[in-house]
Amino acid sequence: MEDRICLLITKPPHTSEGGKRVCGLTRRARERGVSVAIYLIGDGVLFAKKNLEGNVAITPDQFVSIRAGLNDLLARGITTDKLEYGIEAVEDIEDLFIEDAMEKSRLVVTW
Repeated sequence: MEDRICLLITKPPHTSEGGKRVCGLTRRARERGVSVAIYLIGDGVLFAKKNLEGNVAITPDQFVSIRAGLNDLLARGITTDKLEYGIEAVEDIEDLFIEDAMEKSRLVVTW
């Protein structure tokens, strides 16, 4: 099992300091050389939208991958051209999350 944390975000970025929590956890993991896989579903896909007021940016890199559910994006009027750089829109996000959480990650955090 990889030294990896898996985050499932279902809440929009402007609720209960969600963006700050995600950024803080991601930053601390990067500092320790731990990779982070972030999955955005439901209203959590709003984290992926370009130029969303109040969004706190997390830039995907060698330590961080970010995937957003395509159906959830489209249901909120967000097309792939409106995504922040490096965020991947995927159709089978639930399967990818389950596989990652059960087989690749040592810790899973959801909110």
